[in-house]
Amino acid sequence: MSSQLDGARSLRISVRASFASVSTAGRSSIVSLIPEKHLNLDADPNGMTTSNVIRLVRKMNSHIRDAPLQARALMLIRNLVQDEFSADRLVEYGAGTAVLNAMRRHQNDAEIQASSCGAICNLCFSSVNSIILMKSGAAGLVIQAMEAYPKDEILQEEGLKALTNLEHGDIGRKSILISLGAARLVVQALRNHSHNQYLMEEACAAVGSLEEGFVTDGEDGVKDDVTEDFYTMGALNLIVEVMKIHARSVEVQIEATEALKSVTALPWLNDRKLSALENGAAEMVSSAMQFFSADADMQLTGCAFITAIGSTDNERVTKKMIELDLPKRVLEAMKNNLGNGDEDIQVRGIFAIFNICFGKKDMAVYLNKNGAKNVIDTAVRRYKNNSQIKKNAISAQKLLKKKGQLQ
Repeated sequence: MSSQLDGARSLRISVRASFASVSTAGRSSIVSLIPEKHLNLDADPNGMTTSNVIRLVRKMNSHIRDAPLQARALMLIRNLVQDEFSADRLVEYGAGTAVLNAMRRHQNDAEIQASSCGAICNLCFSSVNSIILMKSGAAGLVIQAMEAYPKDEILQEEGLKALTNLEHGDIGRKSILISLGAARLVVQALRNHSHNQYLMEEACAAVGSLEEGFVTDGEDGVKDDVTEDFYTMGALNLIVEVMKIHARSVEVQIEATEALKSVTALPWLNDRKLSALENGAAEMVSSAMQFFSADADMQLTGCAFITAIGSTDNERVTKKMIELDLPKRVLEAMKNNLGNGDEDIQVRGIFAIFNICFGKKDMAVYLNKNGAKNVIDTAVRRYKNNSQIKKNAISAQKLLKKKGQLQ
């Protein structure tokens, strides 16, 4: 039986959050709760006091077998997270432990499992809570729930968001999640639920986030030999299919592009770069950048992907990038985004130009023919007070002149 969350969704720390102080991609978890006499709590997060939170936790602990009470309390805990401070206070008052207890006690209740995953996701909006809940066994419980209900799309979505927030950018926690089987569940979701837009957004986000746990050694940096990761598990082709199905969803396109960048980023893994260029991945990113030309985050992520693909001295990669006109997407992103809030695109674009033509004469010539110098000059004039743009522009222009015989 599919879990019911009244249309509510929890908040994942999305790729957009890395580009802006406030993420617009996170989906609200506000729901309408029917007051229960035995719960006697206001469902409005703004009306909750410390004493009410403590009472809520006590009610959950003393009525652990009461499934309806647990389900409503879990949704209320999820809704109470407004920011990192509120998340920290909730865990401090025992909400995190209460959520995990509910998961352990009601493993056969899909609704409680899904609501618990949503609560974990929101509580882990705080990095401190991510550490606490990981140590308390949250990761294993989320993975167990996802394994138990592979067809429940709401639970799968909430579970993926919980996993992403549990690792919260920490390499060690990424590795732990991978060792517990999280990556396999992400790929399974990509394969089995490709037509669910929201679920695919979260699955792609999980790929982009967890991939680092495969390729990075916590002590020595990047691994020389990557024998297993999302690429070897077939995620690249699955992501391309997802992008085709959800071609008009900017959120899916952004997260999918970030995922593609993650699995193709290492400079010496040219087989992956060529695969992305030849199996349609690069073309899908190019199409998304053109269709969503007014979306700054799509342009930023697209430029980052092109930078990752082009960061190699492999001649076949360079030739294929030119054939697909990928560098043009960078120039277009810069030309089409010259507003007050678009400085990041100029910085990213100039950085991309420098990286993709470094040591490559053919690429430099191509960029010069397509007006790269004028695009960079325009950015410098438009943002004359931005020292980073000026600095990057000088390096890029020198490289274009040296390698591309710029007159």
